[in-house]
Amino acid sequence: MAGFQFDFGISYTIGAVLFTGLLVYQHSLVRPDDLSRVNIAFMTANGIASIAFAIFVIADLILFK
Repeated sequence: MAGFQFDFGISYTIGAVLFTGLLVYQHSLVRPDDLSRVNIAFMTANGIASIAFAIFVIADLILFK
């Protein structure tokens, strides 16, 4: 909703969709009976998702404003 509220462009939307996909992926790594991949899911994947989203937001601010 922030993208619509603050009138971000297509780069922001692509980043938000990518971020959502990466969150779904990281949640699929961990099962209630198998927590062996918690570090991968919530440290590595979350870090990558955050950096990717930040790049798309910064690109949107630079290119489309």
